[in-house]
Amino acid sequence: MEQASKTATIMVVDDEPVITHLVNRTLTRAGYHVIEVNDSTTAIGLIKAHNPDLILLDIRMPQISGLQLLERIREFSDVPVIMLTAVHELMALQKSFDIGADDYIEKPFLPGILAARVLAKLRMAKKQ
Repeated sequence: MEQASKTATIMVVDDEPVITHLVNRTLTRAGYHVIEVNDSTTAIGLIKAHNPDLILLDIRMPQISGLQLLERIREFSDVPVIMLTAVHELMALQKSFDIGADDYIEKPFLPGILAARVLAKLRMAKKQ
């Protein structure tokens, strides 16, 4: 697989530390800088502070859901967002895309597929 730019920063927002660590390990091996966020209430500030190149976002989060968080992100940024979620419902998928998600990956996922989809979204974002 093509090596990612060392400067690409990926933020993973998920309340399950096991998931954020798995994603971190997978994407770090692929050459990305990864920021783990386990609390949706602090994610907005961290997104503004770090200006990531891509966000992986869970739907089911306490306090602020991933869908609500995506709506807030879209108020100030067009950063690519991939929903990374255990929600297997057509309505959630449709709503994610309606709000502005760029992709939707269901858990459980294969780490190699995740890395490939991240790379593809980053390539698309560079072309725009």
